[in-house]
Amino acid sequence: MNENIRSYLEIEKLLQPSICAFELQHRLLLDGVCFPGDIPSKTTVNDFLHKDLKMTKKKIQQVPLESIVGPN
Repeated sequence: MNENIRSYLEIEKLLQPSICAFELQHRLLLDGVCFPGDIPSKTTVNDFLHKDLKMTKKKIQQVPLESIVGPN
């Protein structure tokens, strides 16, 4: 996996934390980052995201303000 693909995957995951490996593969093709023969496997994408970038599968959620501020 080259540096362009790595950078693209990192940016896409940061922009949309709930995106999965299959969707990332599809986006690599649609955006012209790599050719069909050069697409990394789902395992490679997941390993890169989890081991190299330390990103989890959990979605980023907003915390209601009431739970931060506490009772009146």
